[in-house]
Amino acid sequence: MAQNNLENTAPSPALVRGPPEWPYYKMRGTEGGFRKVYIILIDSDKGRALEKLETDDERLAYMRENADDSWRLVQADTAFFEDITLGKKYSIKKGTPEYEGLQKTLQEDGSSWPPGTEEFNAMLQYYREYATEVEDIATNTHPH
Repeated sequence: MAQNNLENTAPSPALVRGPPEWPYYKMRGTEGGFRKVYIILIDSDKGRALEKLETDDERLAYMRENADDSWRLVQADTAFFEDITLGKKYSIKKGTPEYEGLQKTLQEDGSSWPPGTEEFNAMLQYYREYATEVEDIATNTHPH
C-alpha cells in the first residue's frame, strides 16, 4: 500500500482515515438537504490526489465528484428502550423536554448504564414514566 502524508490522523477533523483493515478516507457533507458520507480508497490515484488538497472545502468538493462510495446518513428521531419481559417498547422523541430529561439518566458518553445497576433502573423507570409513545412488542418466552 502506498505511504500517505495523512498517517493515522487527518489534518482536519472533517477527513477521517479508516482503520487498517478498511483502507479508505471518509468525509461527511450535506447534499440536497441530506447528510452524506463519502469514501475514497487510500491506495488509489483518487486517494493520492485527495492527500494533496489543502482545505476541507477542496476535499469535500473532490470527494463529492470522485467518491468510490457514498451513502445518506439517517438518524432516528426517537430514543427507545425495549422491555421484552413486559412486552413494551418505550420511545421518547428527540428534541423534547422528556428527551432532555432522559439524557440526565445516561452516562457521560450518552450510553446506558449496565443492566442491574441503580442508574440503569433509574433510566428504565424514566422511560416508563415519560415515554412519548408506548408500543406492545413480543415478550421473551425463553427460559433463562
